[in-house]
Amino acid sequence: MLNKLFAKLNITSTHQFILVNIVFAITGTLSVLLAGPIMELFGIGSSSYGEMVYWVIRIFLIFFFYQCLLVIVSIPFGQFAYFRDVQKKMLARCGVRF
Repeated sequence: MLNKLFAKLNITSTHQFILVNIVFAITGTLSVLLAGPIMELFGIGSSSYGEMVYWVIRIFLIFFFYQCLLVIVSIPFGQFAYFRDVQKKMLARCGVRF
């Protein structure tokens, strides 16, 4: 079962699997934590823009920060090449081509 998962994720070892999950966890957490203060910095709140606009902007910011942080956080863990490829695939699905 793990071999199928490793093949699908293009991961070669259990050690790399653990590092990849750590990078995903740190990146996701940081992107959510950064979006709130950045929105406050620019004065974007649900009371001033409405709930729907607020959440659309917040989700967009989280996605943007996630893409940037994914590469940055992967460097100290030695997974830059892996996440560069993952990011290219993710952005290609969103219509951004390189």
